[in-house]
Amino acid sequence: MKLPQLLSALFFVTVVFFSATKSQAQELPVFRKNAVYAELGGTALKASISYERLKLLKKGNTLAMSIGVGAPVTIEGTRVYMVPVQFNWLLGKSASRAELGFSINPAYHTYTSFKSTPEETSGQYYTAMPSIRIGYRYTGPKGLVFRAGYTPMLVMFPWAGVSLGYSF
Repeated sequence: MKLPQLLSALFFVTVVFFSATKSQAQELPVFRKNAVYAELGGTALKASISYERLKLLKKGNTLAMSIGVGAPVTIEGTRVYMVPVQFNWLLGKSASRAELGFSINPAYHTYTSFKSTPEETSGQYYTAMPSIRIGYRYTGPKGLVFRAGYTPMLVMFPWAGVSLGYSF
C-alpha cells in the first residue's frame, strides 16, 4: 500500500472510530490543562517523555502543545538525540477524541565512521525532522491519558507510537 493510500485509510478509520465513540462517551467533568506522558515509538522514534499543555478552542476543540526528551537512537551508525515539539488538534469534547497534528523534532546527530578512509572519521550535525500525527486520544475522568497514532517522519520512514500518562 502506498503512503497516500495508507494515510487516507488511517484517517478514515480514525474518523469512523471517533464518530462511533462520540455518541457513547461522557463529557469530561474537568478540563485538565496539563499532561505528562511517556511514549513508545512515536515522533522520537524509540521512546520519549513529554509535557503537554492544552488550550480550549471554540466549539470544544482543543489545541495540545507539547515538548519532550527522546531516548537516543542509532540510525545507520549515527547516534541521534531528539527533542519532539508537537502541535495537535483534538477534535470533540468527549473523553475519546481524534488527534491530528504535526511535530518538529530538533535532532543532534553524532557519528564515527571507518568507511571513507582507514582512519576514523567522526563528527556531529543538527537537523529538524518533521512528522505528522493521525491518532486517537482518551482522557479518563481521573486523569489517565492514552494515545495511539500514526506518526510518519516526513523525511525518513513511516512510524507509529503509543502513549500512557496522567493529565492534571
